[in-house]
Amino acid sequence: MALASPPVYPDHAMTVQSPSHDPAKRVRLVAAAAAAFSRVGFDRASVDDIAANAAVAKGTVYLYFANKSELFLAVLDELRLQSDAGTPATGDTGAEAALRRLIRRQLALAAASPDLFRCYTSALFGVNRDFQAAALAIFDAQRDDVARRLRALYRMPRVTPAIERRASLFLAAVLAAALVGGLDRARPAGAVHDEDALMAMLREPLR
Repeated sequence: MALASPPVYPDHAMTVQSPSHDPAKRVRLVAAAAAAFSRVGFDRASVDDIAANAAVAKGTVYLYFANKSELFLAVLDELRLQSDAGTPATGDTGAEAALRRLIRRQLALAAASPDLFRCYTSALFGVNRDFQAAALAIFDAQRDDVARRLRALYRMPRVTPAIERRASLFLAAVLAAALVGGLDRARPAGAVHDEDALMAMLREPLR
């Protein structure tokens, strides 16, 4: 009997589910993908390079992810998980303390995982905007959380359009500071002057 042909892994193939999936290997793949997408962008990044940098065979990538697009979405999801990990639930702490904690978390995360942040911001604003919808879903969820905390900070009965605009501007400024801080190794993560400058935005009158 002739041996079966080796499997082919096209971009549209379905992810193979395997009971032998290794969580540590998946983490390596996501990290290698983030580095590749951050360095050369989604279109120029190759699965071969991602596999090599994760120290796995190319075929192994397709045991975890159906295609390169799914890998990029996994990078964004990892950013979301790490961002959410340090965020207290609404009502768990005072509004100003929670907002300061959000700033510190984003600054520290960008310093620790700059590739994740570059992928996220490139999907929001840059060369990887094919994934803008997924990145905006993360941004919108964080913006809504900031808006709820601003409502409490300003002692308003509800979230108004002015609060939503302030929340969007504040979060964009936090992300910009985090991205710059993550690239500048000479600055400590979560520098106090960044935190105070960002909080000063919230003291301006609402318009």
